[in-house]
Amino acid sequence: MAGQIRRRNRARILAAAEQVFAEMGLEGATIQAIADLAGMPKSNILYYFGTKEKIYVALLQEVVRHWHESFSRFGTEDDPALALETYVIEKVRMSFSRPAASRLFARE
Repeated sequence: MAGQIRRRNRARILAAAEQVFAEMGLEGATIQAIADLAGMPKSNILYYFGTKEKIYVALLQEVVRHWHESFSRFGTEDDPALALETYVIEKVRMSFSRPAASRLFARE
């Protein structure tokens, strides 16, 4: 049960952070803004992540993991044109389904 609460809280924080970082960038974002959007006390954010930079890194790792999963099925023996077409389709799909994550990915 405690593990589920932890995962749910981390996901809630990362969802809020995705929006805040996409709008304000790393420098403009604050832990308080993330806490406000997540509907949690600032102390909870600090408990789970410690710093704004650690939240940002965790968020980028999650976005990159998502991209890696989307494209890991292709290998050197696959048709490059098909791989590129699939990449573009997935990128557009992600841009619509998670525009804030797409902006973060583009910034990096």
